Amino acid sequence: MELAICACLSWSVSARTLGRAQVAHAAIGRAFSHLSELPQESVQSGYAFLAFGILTCNHRPDADEGMAALRRALEIFDRCGERWAAATTHTSLGGLLSRRGEEGAISHLRTAIALQAEIGDRTRLAQAELH
Repeated sequence: MELAICACLSWSVSARTLGRAQVAHAAIGRAFSHLSELPQESVQSGYAFLAFGILTCNHRPDADEGMAALRRALEIFDRCGERWAAATTHTSLGGLLSRRGEEGAISHLRTAIALQAEIGDRTRLAQAELH
């Protein structure tokens, strides 16, 4: 089951990168379908919410459902101790809040920068700093 979820999420990211939003949404839907069969939420659930949130916010920055998905992903990553994914989610939330002109952007970006510096991911650190 976990392999199928990973495959769906990878499919979604690839489709999103190629500009195929409908295919990406279908793949995320499939991932959520598989996740619903698991007894509890896992890090993979967080990645599904992250993928949905990024995809939704890229196409509709004002969509509250995208913001809610990113916040849910962050809750899961924080609970599971998944720091790299939490840092990535903080960057996404900070960038989205900044584009929307809402409060909290700087806080999320500072957290992302601190986490990425701690982890040592220079590429993602630069992305967070550029927001």
